[in-house]
Amino acid sequence: MGNVDRDLDAILEFCTNFRSVFLEPTKDAADSLIGLSNDINSAMRGTAFATKSQEQVMAMAKHIRNTVDQGEERILQLEKKVREQRDRGEEFTR
Repeated sequence: MGNVDRDLDAILEFCTNFRSVFLEPTKDAADSLIGLSNDINSAMRGTAFATKSQEQVMAMAKHIRNTVDQGEERILQLEKKVREQRDRGEEFTR
């Protein structure tokens, strides 16, 4: 049972670290890009190129944010499953 607890704890630690080291900074960067994309048009004086650039940056930032949100949801589901299994004293199963 001791090994099972350590394995489950290691998975939970990975989930926590993955969220804090990768997902949260990436989400923050995507949000910054979304904010910056709003400034592109005014900085480039509303030209057609500025509008197209703004749309492309916004689309890229939203795609990044969506991908991060999906990854975060999967990590949260994994954490929940592992916590439940650990609380029942079970081994991890996929």
